[in-house]
Amino acid sequence: MQSNNRFLNVILNAIIIALSISRDVRAVPTGSFEANPKKIDKPTHTGGVTLVEGLKDWNLIPKSMIGIQLGRSANGADGTGQITLGGSDTSKYKTGPGNLETLSNQDTSGLGLWAMNIADVNVDGKTVSSNRQTILDTGNTQILVSNGDAQLFHNYPGTFKTPDGIFGVPCDHTKIPPMSFKIGSVEFQINPVDIIGMKIGNRGLCYSLIQDTPRARWSLGTPFMKSVYQIFDSDANKITLAKLK
Repeated sequence: MQSNNRFLNVILNAIIIALSISRDVRAVPTGSFEANPKKIDKPTHTGGVTLVEGLKDWNLIPKSMIGIQLGRSANGADGTGQITLGGSDTSKYKTGPGNLETLSNQDTSGLGLWAMNIADVNVDGKTVSSNRQTILDTGNTQILVSNGDAQLFHNYPGTFKTPDGIFGVPCDHTKIPPMSFKIGSVEFQINPVDIIGMKIGNRGLCYSLIQDTPRARWSLGTPFMKSVYQIFDSDANKITLAKLK
């Protein structure tokens, strides 16, 4: 009976997670997937078995690991995102030097987050910031940086800052310079399409999806994560990022 109850908890948690994800996806205008992968693999609020933990315990997956590729609705790629439970889909990402980086999770908060260090940030070929700690969060539809750091990403023609500190960018992605994050030894480019938010009037201006936050630690959300394949390995407590094929 105890075994049956444990399996039932796994199924119920899977249903709850699926319903939560479906609700959040409908609520996000950028078409991004909202769920922190580490939160799927941490103790639940009810004290029950988590989805990944239960699937591994029942030998339905080999590891407490999640591989994630996010789709990009702005490019007409709705429905192309994919989650792989228990491993990763090697057909989706590149391997080898310069394409893939594996790092130990640096989070010590006990909140079930995934954290790592950004070696360098480059905008238009220039290094604008170095040695920043960040969390990875697919539930965040922006790139949130420490107070004052957002200005580093908005020093080109067409950008602006509102009186209340909100940054804007041209709605035309061709007017946004190349941006990249160096993580470990690998340089990950972000697609300029992914940092363009909602339109502001009819002047060709949009809200930027890179904004300041009062927190000391950055949060790389879907504008970054849509351009990389992510593997979160709870067994080894490691993060792997890879360039997409």
